[in-house]
Amino acid sequence: MGKMADRHIFGNELCEIGKTRDDFVVLNADTKACNLEKFGELFPERAFTVGIAEQDMVDIAAGLAACGNKVFISTFAVFAAMRACEQVRTFICHTNLNVTILGTHTGLQVGGDGATHAAVEDVGIMRTFPNMTIIRAAAETGAVLTVEDHNVINGLGAAVASVTAENYPVPVTRRSSIRFAIWIRIPSWQRRRS
Repeated sequence: MGKMADRHIFGNELCEIGKTRDDFVVLNADTKACNLEKFGELFPERAFTVGIAEQDMVDIAAGLAACGNKVFISTFAVFAAMRACEQVRTFICHTNLNVTILGTHTGLQVGGDGATHAAVEDVGIMRTFPNMTIIRAAAETGAVLTVEDHNVINGLGAAVASVTAENYPVPVTRRSSIRFAIWIRIPSWQRRRS
């Protein structure tokens, strides 16, 4: 693989998988954040651009998932976690629908998009929701493994995959060069109210 941001790798993998599987749909908020416009060119009947309307996109995804579809939605992580927070919690997580949110531009590395697009609290917000799985791919290898090997495509229920905007170096220990993905799943029955 060449040097490519993991958000593009994730989108490219969905395009490749879409060639052999027709059991999922993709929604995006007009950001072109994951190369998902290619998915729309390849599979126009399974790709929907909803405009810059993240709350509506989550509601549409919930409706599609409630009808039995696996749904991927893509937008900047900050807008998925904060702008559409209530919709994600209420319509995807509480009902445990099969929707994976591709939250791009995580952390502080958003480049020219500015501070309003930086997502530093997205994982903190999303991890509090019942039935939500948090996936953090580490660079190119992690993005590919996240799609193929970790059952994101096979139906994980509510999930958010955080992917970076650019290709940044992955911290590697001295003893290992393995790239990894971090998964956090806290079932709703394990949560206690204080």
